[in-house]
Amino acid sequence: MAASFPNAKKTFSQVVNGVTKLVALLFNVAYDEAEAIETFIGAQGCTSQAYTSSLKDLLSDYQKGCQCDYKGIADLYVRSGALAIADASGNIRIRRNPSDTTVQWAASGLCDGLDTGSEAANTQYYIYAVADTATTTFTVKISTSASAPTGATFYRKLGSFYNDGSSNIVLVKETATEALYEANGTTDINTTSTTFVDMTDMSRVVSVEIGDSIELDFSACVFGAGTYSDYQLLRDSAVLQQATINSGTNGACVDLKYIDVPGAGTYTYKIQWLTQGGQQLNCNASSAKHHRNLRIRKLKTV
Repeated sequence: MAASFPNAKKTFSQVVNGVTKLVALLFNVAYDEAEAIETFIGAQGCTSQAYTSSLKDLLSDYQKGCQCDYKGIADLYVRSGALAIADASGNIRIRRNPSDTTVQWAASGLCDGLDTGSEAANTQYYIYAVADTATTTFTVKISTSASAPTGATFYRKLGSFYNDGSSNIVLVKETATEALYEANGTTDINTTSTTFVDMTDMSRVVSVEIGDSIELDFSACVFGAGTYSDYQLLRDSAVLQQATINSGTNGACVDLKYIDVPGAGTYTYKIQWLTQGGQQLNCNASSAKHHRNLRIRKLKTV
């Protein structure tokens, strides 16, 4: 086949019973079914998908992940995820980025950089996902336009940020009404500290607008040599929640939950821990029986 689904709708050539010397009952049924599916769904990778308006309506608002997240004064993240991206006529392309994209002013990798001109201070910028190429991933473009980035046909606004008087990125905002952030432990860790120290891997930076609520949920399995241990959940240096458990030889689980409404700003949420007696306290991530996870769910004002 010269073209293949999903990048193009393919019409199969029928086999003529008795003519092409392949004689079989209902030989073309499989081809007919495959072509019917393509006609119903359309070619998601490229060209128009105007075959079924109801399916397009269902997919048009689809977004999983892809949240905008502050990284530093000169760049930000668009997190991994998938979404539907439309053109001005409503044709839809489905794209998925399996890993986070670092967004900066210059083009690099899946970042298209600034659509036109150069970085300016005291300026509002907008972040767009773009699906103009025939591939499975989307690129990310920065623009001063609140409606459409220059040079893009298939695009979707993901969020915005303000570049302040020192040309520093501040207050990253999102268009989605809900965003999920997670930090997962990937290595075995331990501590003998009797004062609070940061727990490895357990922190995330979150940009918040006025009225947004943040649901926080931390869980971990720990074990030590018959010792009590303490844990605390923080927003920057502010302690939001604490717990003490008996993390003896057989181990125990800790669970911290909190709903935070901090006001507009960019905050670091993190977990700290200590062992009361100075004995070694362990938290492993290499076993199915052990884990540590910080889950942050942001509910935005509409």
